[in-house]
Amino acid sequence: MTDQPPEDESDLDANYFHIPPVSPREALQPVIDMHRGLHYINRPLTRDSNLLLVTEHFGVRLPNDPTDAQRQSFERSRNIWQAEYGLKAIYLDCGWDVNTLEQTNFRRNKFLEKRKDYTKNIIKSLE
Repeated sequence: MTDQPPEDESDLDANYFHIPPVSPREALQPVIDMHRGLHYINRPLTRDSNLLLVTEHFGVRLPNDPTDAQRQSFERSRNIWQAEYGLKAIYLDCGWDVNTLEQTNFRRNKFLEKRKDYTKNIIKSLE
């Protein structure tokens, strides 16, 4: 593979030479802002999962004519998602400010304790 743009411009869409370079900060800032704004929430790691990113929108859909098993699976998944996204309330309760870079009012120790209890008593009970 070459680091030069293709001579044939029709092939430009298949490459990324038309995208201007940006700094890592510029490239990652939208993702950082989404995490800071609690649109994405990282669920704590467990022995059973490597990384679980919970988004503010539930992305699973039911088929047009679902079976009872599909409907039950959907409801179970949706309930787990709601519980996982409920971690947002714990962040806010512990002083997280979605509008600032420095989280000076965030009570991390309290958050870790509440998150552990919530994960154990609420999320795990649904799984």
